[in-house]
Amino acid sequence: MKIKLLSTITLIILVPFFVSATVHEVTQTGLTFSPSSLNVNVGDVIKWVWSSGTHTTTSTAIPDGAAHWDSPLSSSNTTFEYEVAVAGQYSYKCTPHESMGMVGSFSATLVSSVSQNQLNNLHLYPNPAKSSINFQIDNESIATVAIYNVTGNRVYYENLIKTQLHNQFEIDVSNLSNGIYMLTIEFLNSKRKTQKFVIQK
Repeated sequence: MKIKLLSTITLIILVPFFVSATVHEVTQTGLTFSPSSLNVNVGDVIKWVWSSGTHTTTSTAIPDGAAHWDSPLSSSNTTFEYEVAVAGQYSYKCTPHESMGMVGSFSATLVSSVSQNQLNNLHLYPNPAKSSINFQIDNESIATVAIYNVTGNRVYYENLIKTQLHNQFEIDVSNLSNGIYMLTIEFLNSKRKTQKFVIQK
């Protein structure tokens, strides 16, 4: 994965940036999931919490490109977390108690906008991305670029100096899996611009 630049490249140091997600808890209560339905954003985490008995959380219908899951909920497996990487409708069940109505669902929405203080002069597109992501930084001269996944792990890093203003840049993200990411750009004056984006192939 290599960045395409319209300017000169050099080296400076990037301070790591950590990205956190909203965690939504779903508690197993008797033969129910509570709450049984949720509205979440892409990048959020669903956390199922066991209280008693022997159960599972098992996906039954998910959007294209999303990952299936099938996890026990029991005294030895008291929690299970699922990162929502694709927008759409999800439904799941407790395998031994589906016939008793132990089912749940959640709807995931892609949030493509970020706060104005994040955007400032950083323009990122397309969002969602498939094979590459483009960005433009206005009125800044020096930058380093990194991409972090939703758990805060750095999955891409490039050092660059932008010698001309209003240049556009392209990063190949074809080797990254579907999910939510954060593009982080740091300038020589230590200011940092960040923007969330999603890869959905």
